[in-house]
Amino acid sequence: MKFMVKEWELIELYKRRNRINFPVYQRGLVWSEEKRRLLVDSIFRGIDIPKLYLQYFKHDDGYEEWDCIDGHQRIQAIVGFFDGEFEYQGDTFEDLGDEHKEIFEHYKLTIAEVTEIDEEEVRLLFQRLQLGVPLNAGERLNSILSNMGKFVTEMT
Repeated sequence: MKFMVKEWELIELYKRRNRINFPVYQRGLVWSEEKRRLLVDSIFRGIDIPKLYLQYFKHDDGYEEWDCIDGHQRIQAIVGFFDGEFEYQGDTFEDLGDEHKEIFEHYKLTIAEVTEIDEEEVRLLFQRLQLGVPLNAGERLNSILSNMGKFVTEMT
């Protein structure tokens, strides 16, 4: 298994969208519109988004394609915003001014291109990448209301 870390601008991701496949082990689209909007908000705020893991294939005829190992929801949210499937602050991508379109299009994502990997290793990598434990309600609240969280922690 080999990894090559690259950066793609969102516009590159969008142009390659039809060459990114989503294998059967990937869950369907589960992010709510609100969660998709939050990803777009993170992009506009310049917040780092976790890297995508894509298995890279280059065919004999030079055609390139990728299988998504991790990042399905993020990819679909980004493509969905480009396609006008949902609004961010009342605007679809097409409604944005040129400056905001430019910011979105040129935001850089980190991509881990994976090669020399067999199906068993792909599934193992996918499982390992899914080991993250979501925050519980208290942990989310603490991250949002850090000053209040500090106060509550001090009081307990």
